[in-house]
Amino acid sequence: MNAPPQTVLITGCNRGLGLEFVRQLATLASSPSCIIATCRKPDNAVALRKISNKYPFVHILQLEVTDRENIKKLKEQVRDILQGRGLNLLINNAGVGPGGDLYDVTEEIMMNTFKINVVAPLLITQAFLPFLKTAAKTTEGIGLSWRKAAVVNISSRLASIETNDEFLVGRYSYKTSKAALNMVSKNLGVDLREDCILALSLSPGSVRTDMGVPSAPLLPHQSVEMMLQVMAGLNEDDSGAFLNFTGELIPW
Repeated sequence: MNAPPQTVLITGCNRGLGLEFVRQLATLASSPSCIIATCRKPDNAVALRKISNKYPFVHILQLEVTDRENIKKLKEQVRDILQGRGLNLLINNAGVGPGGDLYDVTEEIMMNTFKINVVAPLLITQAFLPFLKTAAKTTEGIGLSWRKAAVVNISSRLASIETNDEFLVGRYSYKTSKAALNMVSKNLGVDLREDCILALSLSPGSVRTDMGVPSAPLLPHQSVEMMLQVMAGLNEDDSGAFLNFTGELIPW
């Protein structure tokens, strides 16, 4: 694996993929010097606190991703932690995965899912852009990479419109929100290229988490290990892309 980023912020770290991202990044031989792990209720995040107690460079901060005032507060807390350093990697992992099939989906389900899965990642990225830009300017290296400055939005293979009939049917709120998140990633990839910031959507595959399928083929540590390998190899050609955890392009 190529040298990891020095500063990382991850949302949704109390369990599942977010927790595993923190664990694996913290235990790398050359780990980041600062990992900021956010979750809604830090006091209840027992496993996350165990990691933080073992690795002092893991900072746990509270974040309700749909609360704009909370995002502003988090920005100030992160500024204090970074102390002038930039933010090399932002992983927008927090999300929800409700059902919502044709005959039971509601406006409330749709709107809440979009707020969490689409609007929140965009506004969080917007809030932390100054730190990402600082990292892009001050980190050595040519081209785009996860070590320099990157935004990774955790999407889903179910967001693929072209292959929709090959996977789980229905799931209107989840599928459409992740498809919209992919457009956010594509837009960011275009808009942030001149700032040397990479942005893309990454699918973790079918993972055995609380949001996933109990019989899913992948365990969280397997998915995250492969996603980190993909992130380590990212370059300017990948910005704005929709990639699988294997590194393969997923059809839009």
